[in-house]
Amino acid sequence: MEQQEQFSYEDSLRVITQMIEQVKERVLSDGFDYMLWGGFVGAAALLQYALMKFGVTFHWIGWATLMPLAGIITAIYNTRCRKRSGAKIVALEIFLSVLTAFLVSLGIIIFSFSALGYKHGLGVILVLYGLWIFISGRIFKFKPFVYGAIINWAGSLLIFHVFDYYNTLLTVATAALLGYFLPGYLLRLDVKKKSI
Repeated sequence: MEQQEQFSYEDSLRVITQMIEQVKERVLSDGFDYMLWGGFVGAAALLQYALMKFGVTFHWIGWATLMPLAGIITAIYNTRCRKRSGAKIVALEIFLSVLTAFLVSLGIIIFSFSALGYKHGLGVILVLYGLWIFISGRIFKFKPFVYGAIINWAGSLLIFHVFDYYNTLLTVATAALLGYFLPGYLLRLDVKKKSI
């Protein structure tokens, strides 16, 4: 009886590990989403920084154009990936539910920027990005995401306690590129190496 329980426990761990690997393949596949969002957020922050330095009135235009564009690209890309995979996996559904909760929370924060103040709103977004990247890193046992979370959290502390608005934009760009884009790129290299 004890041997049967032990076999069931080991079998359960094997099934869970396989589910996580399948989710890795279907959701994170090549790090595309992380690279896309890290690049677009970094570009939007740097563009706003530059436009503000040049005194352009609509300095926020990068956010208004790049973020919806990134959302559309992500939706199309992930829909195609899901159709290709075909399988419905419980772990994948859980992961996508967490992603949906993250995106809704992000939308609420962005919508509430005027109440939070733009500087602090960006700090809250880095906290939220850190949470999402940390969850991704722990679920998929991919340390660069955990380090990316730490970078985003450190950036949020600098925004809240040290920097002015201009430096906040540079902090957001740095956190997006080092904490989001770079781990996505490293994931892409890791996936390519394993597929060889």
